[in-house]
Amino acid sequence: MRSHVLEIMEQQGIKYHLNPVLLEDLFNADEMFLTDSIKGIHWVSSYKMKRYDLGIAKDLSEMLNQEV
Repeated sequence: MRSHVLEIMEQQGIKYHLNPVLLEDLFNADEMFLTDSIKGIHWVSSYKMKRYDLGIAKDLSEMLNQEV
């Protein structure tokens, strides 16, 4: 699933980083989502008091569903 999502992101010109996540990253991110083979794309809405936008995750999920 992850490789398929990354492929879609590349096709759409969406920048991403594949790095270990640091605690600092959780607070600096604008948007966050996870991928797995069961749910596909799962948007992370918040972490502690930090709220994340829903934009790219929704778009990617729609693109992924169109291909399935």
